Amino acid sequence: MEMNTKYLTEERKYREILNLNPFNADAHYNFGNVLFAEEKFEEAEKAYAEAIRINPKFADAHNAMGKLLQTYAEKPRVKYLTEWNSEIILPDPKKFSEAEKNFAEAESEYRKAISIEENFAEAYEMLGAVLLKTKKTGEGLRCFDRAVFLKPELREEIEEIKRGMM
Repeated sequence: MEMNTKYLTEERKYREILNLNPFNADAHYNFGNVLFAEEKFEEAEKAYAEAIRINPKFADAHNAMGKLLQTYAEKPRVKYLTEWNSEIILPDPKKFSEAEKNFAEAESEYRKAISIEENFAEAYEMLGAVLLKTKKTGEGLRCFDRAVFLKPELREEIEEIKRGMM
C-alpha cells in the first residue's frame, strides 16, 4: 500500500510539472518511469514518446522505450474492464504475434540510445538481451561484453541473464 501511495504522489507531481511546462522532456521521461513502475504501460509509452519527440537525442528515453517495447514482447497483455468497473490484466493470445515486431522495435530503440550515447552500458545490456531472445546470439554476446567493459559491475547481472536464456 505504501508503494502505491508513493507512485500516486510521484504521478501527481509529474502531472503538475507537465501542466506548467509540457515541453519538459525530462519530466515526460520521469513520468514515464513512474507509470512503467505502476504497469501503466500505454501511458508510459506516450510519456516516453513525448520525451523523444521533444528531444530526439534523449538516450535514456530511447532506452526506456526499448524496455517498454521489450516488456510488450515478453508479456503480451490486454486490459479488461470487469462488471464492477475494475481493471484486470490478462495475457492476450492475439498479441503473441506482435512479439516479434515489439522485439524489433525494442532493438531499434536500444540502437538509437547507443548511437546517441556510445558508452551507454545499460543500453548494450538490454540490446544484448533482446538479441539473444531473437536468436542473434553472437551479436548479443558481444553487446554483453561491451556492457561489462563499460560498467564492470553489470557482470553478475549479465551472467544471470545469460543463464536464463541459454
